[in-house]
Amino acid sequence: MEHLWAPWRNSYVTADKKNTDTLFFDIGQSTADRENLVVCRSKSAYVVLNRFPYNGGHSLVVPYRTVAEPSELAPDEATDLWSLVNRTVQALRQCYQPAGFNIGLNLGVAAGAGLPNHMHVHVVPRWSGDTNFMATTAGVRVHPNDLSKIYTDLKQAFDGPSV
Repeated sequence: MEHLWAPWRNSYVTADKKNTDTLFFDIGQSTADRENLVVCRSKSAYVVLNRFPYNGGHSLVVPYRTVAEPSELAPDEATDLWSLVNRTVQALRQCYQPAGFNIGLNLGVAAGAGLPNHMHVHVVPRWSGDTNFMATTAGVRVHPNDLSKIYTDLKQAFDGPSV
């Protein structure tokens, strides 16, 4: 049997899951953007990098207000959230030129929502061939960039004039 060591996953596997219900609320209220990987903030929502991404640049667009469903957002909050989704796509295109995107929500535990009481939109950049033999045979993804580099790239893209 071969072993693939991924020590960076240990913090996820061993993390205290008891206090995750308020994770997105806490990040939204915090000013420690770099530590929390928040790359952009708007009036009603913010963009945070997924610490355990499906692909490099996997971002979450999260409303500040804790709601479980999109229908619970006020019209101006929904408009702001989807505008931020669009800006996230633009920033990822500018930085990494992905061939496509998966954009979606997991609403409810049965749909895979890890934090079912605080909805968020996943923005996952995709490249042709990004599902290679490692994902297929080993159930492992190889990320060619680290989160701190991706954070810096996206932060600059959001702060720059073109996004």
